[in-house]
Amino acid sequence: MPKTHDYGLSRGSKTHGGGNRNNNNRNYGNNNSSNGKRGYGGSNKNAGNGKTHAAPTGTPTAPYNFVKLNDVVVSAPFSEKLNAGEEQQAYKEFLTGGEAKYSGYFEIQVENITPFFINNGKDKFFTDGANYLIPGSSLRGAIKNYFKILTNGTMRTGDDGDVTDKYLYYRTFASPFKPLSEAYKKEMTAKDPKRNIDVPSSQPGFLVRQGKNYFICPATFKRIKDERKAKRTVSTIEWNNTTVDVFTGTMNSKKHYYQFTGAQWSVRLEIPEKILLSYYADKNGNKTNPEFRLFDEFGNINKNLWKAGDSKAKILEGAARYDFVVPCFYVADDNIVRHFGSGPLYRIPYKKSIGEHIPAKVNSASVDFTAAMFGNKDSWGSRVFFENLYLKDDKKESFENKDRAIPLLGANPTSFQNYLETQNNKAMHWNSDSNIRGYKLYWHKTCDWRKSKTDKNQNNNVTKEIAPLKPGHTFLGRIRFEKLSAVELGALAQVLSLGDDGKSAYKLGMGKSIGLGSVHLKAEMHLQNDAYYTSLFSEAGFDSGMEKADKQQYINLFQTYMQKMLTSASFKLYKERMEELAMIMDEGHLKETEWAKKTAYMNINEPNDKDLANCRIPLPCIKDVVKKP
Repeated sequence: MPKTHDYGLSRGSKTHGGGNRNNNNRNYGNNNSSNGKRGYGGSNKNAGNGKTHAAPTGTPTAPYNFVKLNDVVVSAPFSEKLNAGEEQQAYKEFLTGGEAKYSGYFEIQVENITPFFINNGKDKFFTDGANYLIPGSSLRGAIKNYFKILTNGTMRTGDDGDVTDKYLYYRTFASPFKPLSEAYKKEMTAKDPKRNIDVPSSQPGFLVRQGKNYFICPATFKRIKDERKAKRTVSTIEWNNTTVDVFTGTMNSKKHYYQFTGAQWSVRLEIPEKILLSYYADKNGNKTNPEFRLFDEFGNINKNLWKAGDSKAKILEGAARYDFVVPCFYVADDNIVRHFGSGPLYRIPYKKSIGEHIPAKVNSASVDFTAAMFGNKDSWGSRVFFENLYLKDDKKESFENKDRAIPLLGANPTSFQNYLETQNNKAMHWNSDSNIRGYKLYWHKTCDWRKSKTDKNQNNNVTKEIAPLKPGHTFLGRIRFEKLSAVELGALAQVLSLGDDGKSAYKLGMGKSIGLGSVHLKAEMHLQNDAYYTSLFSEAGFDSGMEKADKQQYINLFQTYMQKMLTSASFKLYKERMEELAMIMDEGHLKETEWAKKTAYMNINEPNDKDLANCRIPLPCIKDVVKKP
């Protein structure tokens, strides 16, 4: 292998960029270390301002919570003893076998009890041009989520999965949550023994592209002190004849920039595809200076930074094979890049992806009730069909006054204290072996969905002008089913009857986190009778071949099946999960005066809320939120 140079600090026998990491005595410090010298780590001070962290009071709040994850998957009736690869044949035999199968429909009635909004894509309520409606696809998605919980289903990653598997990124030096700051420090810094300070251990190089593949070629660099030149208004790269000057930000304390040279174009360190994809997916990357992001979320290169390898500049001599060249910093093991970024202390991915926190027994290829009934794209289609639900004929639509809504923000799994199970009541981050907490659902609550007039955030990417339907509108439609076994029919009947207790409501549509979309759902079951294929007319006229049927007998069969399939320990957990599901679906919370505060997003502009978030105090579980003081 061609000779490479040592640029970092040694950490045992690991090699990065082709050489051992030896002390270069550089200090890239930003915070004061405990010995009074400039360096990273060692500080317990708040944002470097000399203030110590006060212990936060109270507990975190959120408009959502989690029904515990099931410990095992309950297989669909026809698949409990299948061998891999036999599913399709077993499915055909099941449909044509001797056990009775049932076809028919549920007459569905949905009434919204809080303001309700289904977006047509243009920030207006969904319509077919003449009628306001709830698309069958929206109802299907909502019911499928409850169905997964009720039936101990799989939680899969992959193209057709339930969870988007990806590596999350972080960057922290002085977090009050020490396990996180220590993890970053261990990965990205090394101790300078002469000065007893921590300095970056990432290596300089050039990110290059050859064909469709990306690599990093090691390089050398100098840290140039020039306060006037370093404080650029934007992050940028200056390509000179023999050097490349890299200006990574506009911090007030910035006094240095980085000067790259000595590229080893014949040494190529492989960048695994998953590392590239995870960099693309890190939407928070270079948030403060997005102009220095090397790729966007779609994998498009930042054309403001790169240079082609056929340039006449001496720095690029020997790089003619590359059509994309940009300076960067990286960490590699055995010539394989582990991660990279635009500055020496960049955001890094956690060592485990989201999917690695789902137990293998749950993230499995088992054919659960959902796959068997809602369809398996590789083997069979759905036997459950959700039709559109139309506004009831005698109901005149009545909308709230159009206004800008509170930002409808998506999931933020970087808040690991909310998304991962705790250990000894302490938060675990994504490098840990903790499992995800379970299925995310939203609380019912009353809330003014309108954005405050005093809120200066006018970012149209996260706020919308909408006019939700006022409470009290009724939609009617059907859910059809074909050739379900008695147990499968019981599972479907059960999920559509969760509100029959008079206490539980479902969540549907947009704005669940801000109080929109709480609905009552009623389902009346109709089954095909013997006359469906033999008689067109009866004494009363046209014979539909359908008759109203009792749901409860089928629900009882499903519940018996679940108890039979689960061990005593698993069934105990199942009952706890069903209790949690009932608690988070309880519409009685709408009447509690302090409930909106207990289920609000935390306000990071409030000092105590900010400390709760920074100290990573875990979100209490469903039972603890509901528990009266």
